[in-house]
Amino acid sequence: MFSFQFTALGTAWSISIDQADLSLLAQQPTHGLRKKVIDQTADFERRFSRFDQESESRQFVTAAAGTHPISKRLMELLIVADSLRSLTDGAYDPAVGGLMEAAGYSPDYTLKPDQKKLEHWHLPFWSLQLTKHSVTIDGPVLFDFGGIGKGYWIDQISELLFAEGFPHHLVEGGGDMYATTKADGSGWNVAIEYPGKTDLALGTYALKNQGLAASDVFRRSWGRWHHFVDVALKQPTQYIMGCVAVSDSAWRADQVTSVLALTDPSVFSDTVSRIGGEFVVILANGEARMSSNWSGEIFV
Repeated sequence: MFSFQFTALGTAWSISIDQADLSLLAQQPTHGLRKKVIDQTADFERRFSRFDQESESRQFVTAAAGTHPISKRLMELLIVADSLRSLTDGAYDPAVGGLMEAAGYSPDYTLKPDQKKLEHWHLPFWSLQLTKHSVTIDGPVLFDFGGIGKGYWIDQISELLFAEGFPHHLVEGGGDMYATTKADGSGWNVAIEYPGKTDLALGTYALKNQGLAASDVFRRSWGRWHHFVDVALKQPTQYIMGCVAVSDSAWRADQVTSVLALTDPSVFSDTVSRIGGEFVVILANGEARMSSNWSGEIFV
């Protein structure tokens, strides 16, 4: 087993490689692999973090209404974001970045809501033109891919490891992950943290060529705010404390948790079935809800 850790996108990352034959690691110095992963992750952060003033996520904060060209990778992120926007009737929208910053979750981390900005903020219009790789907006917009960007990048790192000749691995970033099988065909058994209780396990799951995502209202919270935001009411949601999802990729698992965080519990199963995956949710009152296809172990 070989592993290394680093920090990026505001969280801790860990790469674990399980190889029956370690000769490939001998042929390719491990520091070279580590450098590739870290450098490419840093580039992704520079391009898409809302907290980087030069990022593509911020390139439209002062833009005029009209149609603007975008990169292929930004288009990939917005295509999935647009599908989630449709699926949730607008509850999920990556244009929420301006609202998050008005609430105090800004690059300077004031963590103090600006009531005037909150009152005047409105959800910007945006639409995609796929053939021209462009986005049409009705005025300034700030995109935030915090809900799905990490899962997207976890899968990109996994693809890099496959390309480098390491087919048995686990990529983890801030609790979200993608795991292949181990070299002997077994799964990677991971513990799932109970929302808000770092010393208590909600359960476990043996991942085999699957992604897992977990999110809660505690890790990114300030005052009465947290990062699950109702764009219509311009305030934090009150549905759940946290959720965990498993799907065939980390990106899809992230999409499931993003939907669960912003939709009414009565439509959890129907909505998630249209993405694909399994889930456990801890509601605001402490009640646990899980999908009928959940195949992990739950302790609480």
